[in-house]
Amino acid sequence: MAAIQISLTVEESKLLLAHALKQDDRLQKVWQSGRLCLLGGSTVSALAEILGFAPLRLCGRVDPSGCRTALQDAQAYDNILIENGQARDLAETEEDIVSLVDRLTEKDLVVISGNAFDAMGRAVIAYGFPGGGPRGKAIAKIAAKEIPTILLFGLEKFVPSLEESLSVAADFQETDFAMGMAISLAPLKGDLFTELDAFSSLFNLQAYVLTSGGIAGAQGAKTFLLKGNRQQVQSAWQFIQEKIKGAKLSAHKDSIPACMPGCGHCKNHYHCSYLSRGAFPGK
Repeated sequence: MAAIQISLTVEESKLLLAHALKQDDRLQKVWQSGRLCLLGGSTVSALAEILGFAPLRLCGRVDPSGCRTALQDAQAYDNILIENGQARDLAETEEDIVSLVDRLTEKDLVVISGNAFDAMGRAVIAYGFPGGGPRGKAIAKIAAKEIPTILLFGLEKFVPSLEESLSVAADFQETDFAMGMAISLAPLKGDLFTELDAFSSLFNLQAYVLTSGGIAGAQGAKTFLLKGNRQQVQSAWQFIQEKIKGAKLSAHKDSIPACMPGCGHCKNHYHCSYLSRGAFPGK
């Protein structure tokens, strides 16, 4: 038995998840004889890149100023459908993404990431406009139809409990003032896949989380202890050094700049403090 200690930044963990899920039996099966639906976000974008496609357009995000969206509509896919090794864009319109869900079956696979998961296995996605628009409607339909779904989550999104959060944040219009757009939470249904699953899948190693957080670019990082036989541990160490360390954000470059006061997104955002230059509203 051997053990190694490694530390991964948030972006490095996303890349690890992508490599591991690429080799997962469920994904390999639909790659050969089914349809794979990737619903955006930077974690899923990392998977798209590992599968040989371009990075996805980043929409909603949390940055130091709060909950924001992309400043401009980048010429990139939001979500993609992969069939027979070919990808096509799933535009976030009722006609496209929602109608696709109507055609999905138990032989297909959906991969989604979200914004938080808890110790009970509950997971949520945040929306900045009512119901999450067509994409939110599609995700709800995926759950209702019980389409096989993998929830790709880094451990930086772990929270103790979402039970009360789901009830108090069900309607963002009840928020009076927000750093950026006010958000609501919607539940996600599927099989969670985290770094702990990735280490087991890729290297057959038992992984333990030792610490969380860091400084100097390692904010949100996780330090792990990995245990297994010496050959497995050595393989993991080499892979992480060569393939994972130094990973950067996966997103189309034109979608990285965030929205700003007065841009076209303001009409869709509720209770954004930046519209009033941060001054708390009066009665």
